[in-house]
Amino acid sequence: MSFKKLFIVFAVLALSAGSLTGCGKLPPSRKRIAADEKLGIKFSADRRTLLKYNSQLTDESYSIPSGVTAIGDGAFEGCRLTSVEIPSGVGTIGKNAFARCRNLKSVTIPSGVEAVGDNAFSKCENLEEVTIQAWERSFGSGALRDSKMARVTVPTTATAVGSGAFEGCVNLKSVTMRSGVTAIGDNAFGNCRRLKSVTIPSTVSAIGSGAFSRCEDLTEVTISTGVSEVKGGTFYGCVNLESVTIPSGVKKIGEQAFYGCANLRSVTIPSSVSVIGQEAFAYCKKLTDATISSGGTTISWRAFAGCPCEKSVAKQFPKYARY
Repeated sequence: MSFKKLFIVFAVLALSAGSLTGCGKLPPSRKRIAADEKLGIKFSADRRTLLKYNSQLTDESYSIPSGVTAIGDGAFEGCRLTSVEIPSGVGTIGKNAFARCRNLKSVTIPSGVEAVGDNAFSKCENLEEVTIQAWERSFGSGALRDSKMARVTVPTTATAVGSGAFEGCVNLKSVTMRSGVTAIGDNAFGNCRRLKSVTIPSTVSAIGSGAFSRCEDLTEVTISTGVSEVKGGTFYGCVNLESVTIPSGVKKIGEQAFYGCANLRSVTIPSSVSVIGQEAFAYCKKLTDATISSGGTTISWRAFAGCPCEKSVAKQFPKYARY
């Protein structure tokens, strides 16, 4: 054997014996992911996204491995877990990620999460405790729809509450929104029948249609000064609403905005309001006092239908069409 060939043989032996010995050693997070994969839990090729939890597993709790930065669409949908620990490195929770996890009772959403997909925790019927450490953007549409939680504090980092975010949370009793929230989406708190109090910060400039519709236990609300329009159906069917403060910046009250607020007794509409929409206050059966500050306000068809004050409104605004 030539010296050159002998050198190559020794080099290969040295390489196999030493240089590659550490290549089979995975960091702890990768070892954990490898173990989870053997249980049928699926991850992306780079192991940064949890794609699908094995819903056949009978474990009650699960800790997502560190190193995972995203939870994929529908990743835990329909699983049997009662609790899930989300690591601080996760930045995205996908659409329907935990939807229909009917045994899920608690979840903590860490401060690093920047995006939560539509219906992420929807129909988690036993979800009682949601801890939101911070939220950089917004609650996605239907994010917590039909969950069981009783109270929620929207963190200071959130800029919006998405459409239907808490819709149908029938046990929700109180909502506190911190300064910084600028928009509340359509039906955001719709059908939260036990919601008794809500704090809307002055930073809110837009409240969507039906945002608080059918909140049957809501008794009092103050609309923030930055809001320019009370949109259609915003407080529709809030049967126990007794008091509402409409600030001077509001320019329009939409169709059926306060329809069927059976216990609303008085309302003062500032001079800034130019239009009161169709059936805006219809069937507010105890509304005896409606003070409309501007004689130039347009009162739309049946705006006060079924209200004790309707005759006095018609007298003040002869063009008002009652029928």
